[in-house]
Amino acid sequence: MLHAAGRWKLTLMIGPPPGGDEARNARVKELSGGFARICGELALPYFDSFMALSASPTFVPNTRSVDGTHPSAVGYAEWARLIDRWTAWRDWLP
Repeated sequence: MLHAAGRWKLTLMIGPPPGGDEARNARVKELSGGFARICGELALPYFDSFMALSASPTFVPNTRSVDGTHPSAVGYAEWARLIDRWTAWRDWLP
């Protein structure tokens, strides 16, 4: 799907974020690495949400305070700010 999308239009890939469960996070980290490799092979920009948000002192605790998977509005706003600063996103915007 990424290959077809990238051949059709400029395509950006945003990876999954971490959550409040460490076992799930191990799987998401591995999945995110796989997405990064595939996007690299296809020359598609990839935003590694897992790594960016894992480095945040507030994002993962924020997800734990909701349901362990989804952040509150504050967490989504933090994620959006990180994506908004991503060069590939900025270059894609008209």
